[in-house]
Formats: sequence, C-alpha cells, structure tokens
Amino acid sequence: MTAAAVVPMHSVIISFPAEAPDHLLQKAKDAVIAAKGKITHEYSEYPPLTAAGQSSE
Repeated sequence: MTAAAVVPMHSVIISFPAEAPDHLLQKAKDAVIAAKGKITHEYSEYPPLTAAGQSSE
C-alpha cells in the first residue's frame, strides 16, 4: 500500500468593502472552489469569508 502525498491547505481571509456587490463576492467564492479550495466560514456581519486551499508555490 502506498501513501499519497498530503498537500497542506493554507487559510486566508478575504474581505470586501460593505458596499461590494453580491456578484463580486460570488466571483471570489467561485474562484476559491475552482482552485480546489473550500469555503470554511462566511461572516454575516461583515463581507469577509475564510477559505482554505493549496499553495501555488
């Protein structure tokens, strides 16, 4: 049995001004998912969201 390499994910907080349109936040979410990341938290008081993904380095 061989072990697959585990690539660590890095957490980031992405924030936008309160007046940012919803389509901009959706575009950011879509980019995280497209990069094989995942949305781990969404904040309702503020526009930021927390995401985790693999480093491109």
